[in-house]
Amino acid sequence: MTEVGGITNAIDTNQVFGAPEVKTILGCTKTVSKDIMRNLRDMNIVVEVKGKGKGKYRFVYESEIKNNCKVSKQK
Repeated sequence: MTEVGGITNAIDTNQVFGAPEVKTILGCTKTVSKDIMRNLRDMNIVVEVKGKGKGKYRFVYESEIKNNCKVSKQK
């Protein structure tokens, strides 16, 4: 999914964004940008931001990934 690289390079970690911003960055259609946002949500790469409007997200912080990651112990 090369689109993710393009999006992560263009958007800061704390920046709030949605499908319209993805559309502008990638130069794709509205439908494709919405599909990309859905994929980012499904892969837990972004989290919803409350109070910024419908369909607004930010990237997951590294600390959130570490805290939510369950690593099995090897014997």
